[in-house]
Amino acid sequence: MAGLTDRTLRKKWAGKDEWLTDGGSRGAGRLIAKVTAAGITFYYQYFIEGRRRFLAIGSYDPKGERGRTLLEARDQAH
Repeated sequence: MAGLTDRTLRKKWAGKDEWLTDGGSRGAGRLIAKVTAAGITFYYQYFIEGRRRFLAIGSYDPKGERGRTLLEARDQAH
């Protein structure tokens, strides 16, 4: 995927959990979103000594009232 958009994040849950990525170079940290039946959560994914790590950023809310907007999550991830 070329990057996360509000449109891709608003699509309905398709019956299974899905990881979406904002893209980036191999081995570099990046913003990712986990889509589940309960909602969407942003994470910062990075690597240390070849091991994948995740840092929770918060839940997605397009209005930013009960969670983070995509822009806010990107700012925190970078």
